[in-house]
Amino acid sequence: MKFLGLVLVGVASTAIASFCPAFSHYEEVKSKENPFNQLSSDEFSKAYQVIYDKFNLTSLEDAGPTDNYVEMLTLNPPKKYETLGYLNDDGDKPDRYAKVLIAHGVDSDPTIKTYTVGPLNGDDNEIQVHTTNASPIPFNSRRTKAHKDKMLEKVFIYYALAPIGSIIEDLLGKPWNLEEYMYLDQRANLDGDKRLRWLELSQKPDDSAFWGGFTGFHVLFDFTGQKFSDWKVLKVVYDDKVWRGLEDFKNDYDNGKIAKTLPQFTEKQLDHWTRRRPDVPVRDLENRTTPTSLSKDGLRYRLDEEENYVSWLNWGFFFSHNPETGISIHDLKFNDRRIAYEISLQEAVSHYSSNSPTNANSALLDRGIGLGEKLTPLMKGYDCAEEATYLSTRNWNGTHDVVTPNTVCIFEMPLLQPISRHYGLEDASANKASKLVIRSISTPGNYDYLIDYALFPDGTIEVSAAASGYLLQSHISKGGDDFGTRVSETTAGNVHDHVILFKFDLDILGESNTLVEKSIDVEERKFFWQDDDEEGYESKIIKSRNIEQEKAMNWPYNYDRWLLLSNLDKRTSLGYNPAYRIMPSTSVIHDTPGTQSRMKRNAVFSREHVYVTKYNEDEESASSVYNMILPNDPPVDFSTFLNNEDIVQEDLVLWANVGMHHLPRASDVPTTLFLETKSGIMLSPFNYGDEEFSRDLTNAIYATIDNVTDEITSVEVYNNADNCGIDPFSA
Repeated sequence: MKFLGLVLVGVASTAIASFCPAFSHYEEVKSKENPFNQLSSDEFSKAYQVIYDKFNLTSLEDAGPTDNYVEMLTLNPPKKYETLGYLNDDGDKPDRYAKVLIAHGVDSDPTIKTYTVGPLNGDDNEIQVHTTNASPIPFNSRRTKAHKDKMLEKVFIYYALAPIGSIIEDLLGKPWNLEEYMYLDQRANLDGDKRLRWLELSQKPDDSAFWGGFTGFHVLFDFTGQKFSDWKVLKVVYDDKVWRGLEDFKNDYDNGKIAKTLPQFTEKQLDHWTRRRPDVPVRDLENRTTPTSLSKDGLRYRLDEEENYVSWLNWGFFFSHNPETGISIHDLKFNDRRIAYEISLQEAVSHYSSNSPTNANSALLDRGIGLGEKLTPLMKGYDCAEEATYLSTRNWNGTHDVVTPNTVCIFEMPLLQPISRHYGLEDASANKASKLVIRSISTPGNYDYLIDYALFPDGTIEVSAAASGYLLQSHISKGGDDFGTRVSETTAGNVHDHVILFKFDLDILGESNTLVEKSIDVEERKFFWQDDDEEGYESKIIKSRNIEQEKAMNWPYNYDRWLLLSNLDKRTSLGYNPAYRIMPSTSVIHDTPGTQSRMKRNAVFSREHVYVTKYNEDEESASSVYNMILPNDPPVDFSTFLNNEDIVQEDLVLWANVGMHHLPRASDVPTTLFLETKSGIMLSPFNYGDEEFSRDLTNAIYATIDNVTDEITSVEVYNNADNCGIDPFSA
């Protein structure tokens, strides 16, 4: 990775040294081998060599649409119950297999097929290639990963529009070439029979101003098939008019029927639009650095960096990375009891509304773009806490594995409020609160998705997502105000939904669990201690029922219903079934009902807030890298997960959406703010024990108070060797 022209303004290294302490290093811990880890460099090489020889592969750098090449190579996840035997009982570690997606462009009927390759942890002579049960993907639905495939499409676009190049220059202000223009393209068909794509030209191809430089000039291309000669232009749209081919468009222009009516951004406007430091006065005291927090006694988490294992206070877990979805958490234990076998990101849906043809077809499932492949390096001191630990991830680039540094960070941060506190007449107490965060940021296009997995000392888990980056915009048009908000002189941000799905494979004191719904009903009750002529009480009554079959659910508008994943075979000493509650921690949404014209069966999971299904080895994931391109017949149809299976005391999986309805506004320019887009799900103990789990924290204070004079009579401060001289009760 190269950093060109980096300049640090107004900061001297001696000044930094004068007030910044040396950051601590994490404590090391030795864990078992991580069965969920991404393939090692050696495993990547073994798998690729086997399939290279077997399928006569061409490297991605040299491959075109008539070649065989690898679209994806990654770990094939181990089977749950085989893995549990290893994690629980010191059984054998599951064999390591690769999952490989191969585009068979050489075949007379070209398709994309899925294979497993392995075992990779044994003798090389025993490695086998197996075809999976996954249906072949139509070749027209390939993801344009091959280098020559990409170049052929660019070349075709350039030469196809060359006959109207002078018209483009007249209407849009710049000569027609791919140095002056870039394009946003969106698929326009719902299955793999064709390969249709709308594109809108943008005037700024060299930096992030591309997202604000859209011109209102749209072209519908047909890239069906493998032959350059079969590709064609189907439509042109400009200034709210449509032409069925370039010839009709050119004839109307030559006959004076097309006017230069759409305003365009100037170069100066575009350059200003993307700059973070406009020439304005510095705010009062903004010349000082922002506040920070440091671990004065050293970091409090332990890490096995080779196995991606973390322990913190009474928590322990593995994490892993894959190119489809990014970071996931595995074998998550609290007080040595497994809470979750897996918590993982599944899909990120961005569903737009527009009257422009390109954005009207923007129904994106970012897994298909590569949420895990697009993890970006984290900028130290900005994307994570200053003292965070940074780790790398590994992807396959078509011929070998590539390591991207600093794509995952781990840090502990204070909550800036106590986790518990009470100030009474005769005593006062408070416990300091913090959380451990595992963070990554994926940028699969215009948006940056910040994904956090956070753990709290009371046994609570929070999973959250937030979005920043650049709005997907379109050029202003007649009637466009119904679909979005103008954010510049020439472009509008279109209203859209962000729906981000997570999988929660929880195991509460074992794999046999039941989803229990508790709700508040209102009933009039008259009690034995009331007089006969007294009015009864309208009382809140707790109702409880077991969810007996697989189901889709929405959160109640007043949040007067609780979903508890409970173990009905266990009891606490108080007689309750131990459980974890799942609930929104911030605003959550599902896709806007009735807007699924461009999303058919490929994103069924986005239509409600939360789902419960029985664990099935064949339902490992709710989506796939090809779901976006095949709405009518997706490789993974989530509706088939919901087939009314009985789910009382079974191994259950919860699937929950977070996200936001995004109504753009002027203050989304130049970038949307993380601050206003965070959405999360929280999992908290619910009668999991007989009391709350933070009472043993030693970063705490307890004081006694004279209830007559209100004077502090004694103070016990636990584990507080250095409180920077602060007296908790000073005047």
